[in-house]
Amino acid sequence: MNRFYFILLLSVITTAASASIKKELQQVKTSLKTGKELDKAERIMNDVLAKPDNRKDVKTWLLLFDVIKKKYEQGNERLYLQQTADTVTMYNLTKKMCLTLESIDSVERVNANGNENKIKYRKKHAEELFTYKPNLFFGGTYFMSKKMFDKAFEFFSLYIDCAQTPIFTGYNILNTDPQLPRAAFYSVYCGYKLRKPELALRYLPLAEKDKERHEYLLQYLADVYLLQNDLERYMAVLKQGFQDYPTQTYFYTHLIEYYSKDNNWTSANSYVDQALAAMPEHLWLRVAKSTILLNLGQYDDCIALCDSIIAKNKEVPEVYLNAGLAYFNRAVEQEKTARTSRDLKKKVAASYRSALPYMEQYRRLAPKDESRWLLPLYNIYLNLNMGKEFEEMDRLMKATK
Repeated sequence: MNRFYFILLLSVITTAASASIKKELQQVKTSLKTGKELDKAERIMNDVLAKPDNRKDVKTWLLLFDVIKKKYEQGNERLYLQQTADTVTMYNLTKKMCLTLESIDSVERVNANGNENKIKYRKKHAEELFTYKPNLFFGGTYFMSKKMFDKAFEFFSLYIDCAQTPIFTGYNILNTDPQLPRAAFYSVYCGYKLRKPELALRYLPLAEKDKERHEYLLQYLADVYLLQNDLERYMAVLKQGFQDYPTQTYFYTHLIEYYSKDNNWTSANSYVDQALAAMPEHLWLRVAKSTILLNLGQYDDCIALCDSIIAKNKEVPEVYLNAGLAYFNRAVEQEKTARTSRDLKKKVAASYRSALPYMEQYRRLAPKDESRWLLPLYNIYLNLNMGKEFEEMDRLMKATK
């Protein structure tokens, strides 16, 4: 193939391609006039814009926007006439219009090559986009209500990012839109529900400005940091939450549980005391306090607290267990030094006898929790020479091996 023939062939192919695009664009313009086959028109425009050279042409983008806007207007008309309209489609069309207007502005900026006087459509499109922008927020809340958290995050993200897009130069949205912190808070929630820390933390500084939901923000952040295994930030958020909201269950329960699992009973005791100062009759806190006193070896205080709880709440298994173990542990400790002293042996027996009704009641209330009552009752029955009861425990012990 000689060079002249190749150039001629290339020219024919280019002319044919150009003619094909013109024909397709004419179809799109016809659809706009008739309001029909708009889905096909949108597909045509997306195919045209898939080619890099066409993406530089503002008029092509404008035509795509007109198609999407026409579809949006038809949907709005159906809503106005109380006809069937797909809510999801309407919100998705809003998103497409916003992205398309931003793309037009981006292409204009590139083509202007630094000369803003050549940016022809910005003012008009900024005004138009400003009217659509609230629907990005409402779209986010809609998808969030449907538990479609990935879609919801996309809408909140676009809503927030609009504030810093060049098309809105001069609008000062960051300081004038009261919904931005709320959108950022919802974005944290969506990232938290998706278990994607990178999404949950993307707009954190802005979310922190939503003071009305700050308590819940701290809860979500704590779970996000724990998901990242960032225990330093996790504990910092829990402590801040407890300081700001001392009666909020989430913070004190997680702090007490964390220190308890770490066997740091002194710290756990400090936090339970602070919480009890605000809620002295709170049942869970009083039960937690009895568990902490047991593990601190403060048996008299543990028993006294358990008895005071039982006096008002007779069906709480844990307090019977804690009181029973307080007496039981005391008996075990006394037994270590009681081998040569008759008086001490009497005290050991007395401690076992005191433990007995608590442990038996715990067994009645929690019959399936053998791992916590079986061994103590085995030793209690053994030390109190309760043959029949001991034999039952012995059979159960052998059955669990």
